[in-house]
Amino acid sequence: MPCLNLFTNVRLEEVDTSTVLSETTKAISDIIGKPETPAAYGELVSIGGLNSDVNKKLSAGIADILENNMQIKHKNMLSVCMPCINNKSRLL
Repeated sequence: MPCLNLFTNVRLEEVDTSTVLSETTKAISDIIGKPETPAAYGELVSIGGLNSDVNKKLSAGIADILENNMQIKHKNMLSVCMPCINNKSRLL
């Protein structure tokens, strides 16, 4: 399940993002050799409230929502729940 996160400073109002996404998805699929299967990768970060039991419940609940609304099978999902250990706010 490849996942590309792309950040750019290009103004997207003048770009056909649908074409960029479909061409990029096809290129990745062809090069890696994996089919274009609906998949999802999610990250949740929280200051407090996360632990092993909560993470399992969150992952299952989110997976159900994505499967019901986006037809993404549970086996094609990866979720990462990360607690913020340090409560100090910082700008990098």
